[in-house]
Amino acid sequence: MNMGPLNEGIAIALGNMVDDASGTLRYPSHSDLDGLTKRAELWLADPKSQNQVVGKRKRIQAVLRYAIDNAPERGRRLVYLLLASVRANGGFRVDSTNFVGREVIVNLAQLFRTEGYVLSTDGEIYPLVLDGLPDKDVTEVLRSYVRRAQRGAEDAGLLLGTAKDLMESVARHVLFIKTGQTQFRQDFPTLLGQAFIQLDMKTPHHKKVPNDPVMADYERSLYDMAITLNRLRNKEGTGHGRLFLPSVGDTVARNAIQSMGVISGYMLDRL
Repeated sequence: MNMGPLNEGIAIALGNMVDDASGTLRYPSHSDLDGLTKRAELWLADPKSQNQVVGKRKRIQAVLRYAIDNAPERGRRLVYLLLASVRANGGFRVDSTNFVGREVIVNLAQLFRTEGYVLSTDGEIYPLVLDGLPDKDVTEVLRSYVRRAQRGAEDAGLLLGTAKDLMESVARHVLFIKTGQTQFRQDFPTLLGQAFIQLDMKTPHHKKVPNDPVMADYERSLYDMAITLNRLRNKEGTGHGRLFLPSVGDTVARNAIQSMGVISGYMLDRL
């Protein structure tokens, strides 16, 4: 992981993102950019390394354009590092003096999507689809969605770019890791039940026995909650609209998203 997408448009947009606005200092600073280009092993492509005096916008655009033609993996690494620096300096926070501007963020997010990535509103990068990623990377990406869900961020259920929500994606991932299975039952209760079984978790279909551990009841409750949450989903959505049915208010939606994070996180921990 630790890579971002890169093309000509992204190179231009990222240059604009780090540029000093109207003569006001914006972080990352020139000194910060020195370190970032060196970490990405692109320092020699930086005009500053050639004693050229240029602004931050032209510096970054020159380095990334060089990377597109000569070192794309290093360029993708620099994209990731640049966004991490902008994020750490408050560039994605509206209330920050270092906020880069909504238009800049929206423009960059649209360019990312054309390359198969999502740029979230707080500056995190996620693959739009998980197919083809190494298993450990899929697990890492799903964990990042879980963390967003546990914070109540609605896009945690939408970042996959499909109509599949977080719990279903986790269940499919569990079955693939445990069985190598790539074809799955379409109905969510069966899919989730199969994943629970592979994780040695209890569902309501497992009858209670004398001295049943309390964790067995906890896992049965998680299954029941997951089924209820699935019923709240907007099944007509395309992955880009509201996650829940229109009748579900914002408070309930936030609570439901956090619950999805709890269930999904527990499953990944058992995996």
